Amino acid sequence: MMALGAAHVMMMASDDDDADSSQPESTLRGGYRRRSVFGRRPVQRRQAGGSGGQGGITATNVLLALNAIVYLFQMRYPAITKAGWKMAPAITQQGQWYRLLTPIVLHGSFTHLAVNSMSFSSVGPVVERVMGKAKFVTVYTLAGIAGNVLSCIVNPRTPSVGASGAIFGMVGAWGAFCLMNETVLGRNNSQRALRNVAQTVMINVVYGMGSSQIDNMGHLGGFLGGAAMTFLIGPRFKRRLNPYTGQPYIVDESFKLGWPRLGESPPAP
Repeated sequence: MMALGAAHVMMMASDDDDADSSQPESTLRGGYRRRSVFGRRPVQRRQAGGSGGQGGITATNVLLALNAIVYLFQMRYPAITKAGWKMAPAITQQGQWYRLLTPIVLHGSFTHLAVNSMSFSSVGPVVERVMGKAKFVTVYTLAGIAGNVLSCIVNPRTPSVGASGAIFGMVGAWGAFCLMNETVLGRNNSQRALRNVAQTVMINVVYGMGSSQIDNMGHLGGFLGGAAMTFLIGPRFKRRLNPYTGQPYIVDESFKLGWPRLGESPPAP
């Protein structure tokens, strides 16, 4: 999020499920050098419960397109920005609760939109892949709202807009996923990914402290919201043995809050 400036989410490296994997360096066009965060697919054996964002129209691309379309409307009708930005008095005193949601799709400049879009293009697909579209959109949205809530509490009279709170929610979601699924990802891979998540957060917090235009509280709230929601409804992959063939398979045992149990049942011989 930004307090009407430009917010940058500098993504650090993430590790995949291959113990011997090495990620080439890449630049996310924001001027910052970093390793490719969310590299190859951390879990490629999701079998049921909907696609994890593979093939067809992904939720990540839909959200990217939505942000771009909204920004075109902002350019044509500038009053949209003020009507939807986060401002605590308008929320608490005038009952404009929609302002906890609308800032997620609003941006203060083309640069702001571009940097957030490139950051989201890095983290979004891999989180969507392991969570599935429904949970991914749920976590993204609630993380963005959580970021706006914390921003309202700490900076109540500072207007802010931007998807970066929700994007930080995806970073938190990835960290929570790696922590929850250490047995499937491998201890070393999981710990490396968690270190990379910590580095991403620390670098962005320090960077944000140097700019009055960056809403660190929105980022922190989004990160915590994304992590919390993932712990609540995120996939919990477990290794199982097919009793008929003795071959290992992976099942998602998550079923919190009425979400259906996902995964693959062992086939009969």
